[in-house]
Amino acid sequence: LVQRSAAVGGGGIVVLGELAVRDRGRSEVTGAHAGLEGGGCILAQRIFLSNHAEVVATNCSAEDNGGCVNSGTLVMIDNAAAHLAGCRAAGPEAFGGGVASDL
Repeated sequence: LVQRSAAVGGGGIVVLGELAVRDRGRSEVTGAHAGLEGGGCILAQRIFLSNHAEVVATNCSAEDNGGCVNSGTLVMIDNAAAHLAGCRAAGPEAFGGGVASDL
């Protein structure tokens, strides 16, 4: 669990090439803000969730795309889940209040 973080660029809490959560794993982030690269909680090139894994993101915001999560690729298989609440993409042309992803 990571709480209350901020970044001038992207990824208020986490910036990664890949975020993989597997086998009932859980990643929880809350209360983060990111600037002009988006991903208030998480900015990643690829997010992979499998086998009942969970990502929980709450009360995050970004000045660009993806109030909670900004990812090039988002893969969720085998009953994986993403729980988002209170997310906001605040920029004038931002999209994806909760999640912005190419896939």
